[in-house]
Amino acid sequence: MPAILRQRRVCQSGWFVRKLEGTPHWVQIVELFNQTSRGQPGSGCTRDERMEITNQSSKSPYSCHVRRIVLTRNVENVYLGPLIGKSTEHNLPKLLALHSCIEQLVRHEEHVRRGIRYEQVVHSRLDRVWIASHPPVAVLDPKYVWIPGGQDYQRGVCDRHAFMNRSSAHVYFRRWDFLLDGRVMRIDSQFASGRLNSMLQMNDENYLADSLAFYRLPIRRFPSASFLGCCPPSLHSCFRSRCLQLQGLRLPRKAQGLCAASAVNETFSPPVGGSRLLRVGAKLGIGRNHLLAAPDECERHVGTNDPAALVAAALANNYSIAGKYHMEMHWGVQIAFLLEFPSTKWVTVAVAEPKHWPRVGLGGVGLRIDARTHATLMKVVELIVPWSPPLFCTNATTSETVAEEEYFTCGTVDR
Repeated sequence: MPAILRQRRVCQSGWFVRKLEGTPHWVQIVELFNQTSRGQPGSGCTRDERMEITNQSSKSPYSCHVRRIVLTRNVENVYLGPLIGKSTEHNLPKLLALHSCIEQLVRHEEHVRRGIRYEQVVHSRLDRVWIASHPPVAVLDPKYVWIPGGQDYQRGVCDRHAFMNRSSAHVYFRRWDFLLDGRVMRIDSQFASGRLNSMLQMNDENYLADSLAFYRLPIRRFPSASFLGCCPPSLHSCFRSRCLQLQGLRLPRKAQGLCAASAVNETFSPPVGGSRLLRVGAKLGIGRNHLLAAPDECERHVGTNDPAALVAAALANNYSIAGKYHMEMHWGVQIAFLLEFPSTKWVTVAVAEPKHWPRVGLGGVGLRIDARTHATLMKVVELIVPWSPPLFCTNATTSETVAEEEYFTCGTVDR
């Protein structure tokens, strides 16, 4: 299928100033900032009337300080940035890019596909790192907007990746339109209430959550083996200031093969053994004598002959990743590890079990694993992702009828 790529210059602050100041409700938005800050010296939004604004102006004429509410410093990461907020924030350009994307999609459907609409649409940031596959489309019910679990911040919903049906895309991708036509005054829960209680709730994740709720688009979650990566040093306008590193065990090449052979033989059910084990050894370049001694040799390097440790050493050896949020990275590695097991399956998580599946977006999909794999996972958390909370696993939430003592369903928990 041919890809459609369009590169456009990022609009400067002046372009956004002229666009939004031309709307009748912009005065109300500025007044909300001033009303919330009234009586607080040094608070509120002021406009530098001496600044000449053109489409090429790189600075915003607005300077906003709100000291009375949660954020007691300059208003920073709000979805109105860089018009209101930090000059380095690109939230408005991002919303405009989403608008351009859906407009391009509509034109393609009309002129190339002759009116035939796509069934599903995916939004995903290019700096998102995937270390295992996306859940198969077959398990994602098209009635819902599918968002990665465990990656929400400031009580919003993750705005970096989503899988949705074509109709939902007209809400997800048109938040810029809502700013222009005034619908934002009814969609943004704080604007609708007539009072700003928290600048932390004015980031784009909360704007997305408010938009989906306003149009009654239900959200579902899936455990994602992906995370927001770091920018290379050559890019100066991108996030680089807090790049976290995570790496696995460092084993010699010979030990890698020996541990892999031991893992296959000792842990995967049923044990392979015999001629099949020899074929595994041949693929790994390990002779028969070394293969038979693999568990002992691996133990010398790993420090244990526990099957879980062997699997951890084999599957997670020498990985090295860098990202913005440590929780996304830690959970991503665990999910990628589980997906290496042939017995792991994607299953539907029941909606009616909130006490067993807290804050997961009223259900979704999870990874079904057997009890032995669950025990292995706990060992892996200690070995390859130290200081990381494990995935949330329960044996009471799958829609399939399975013996509770034999299977667990695992996923991520939203804070």
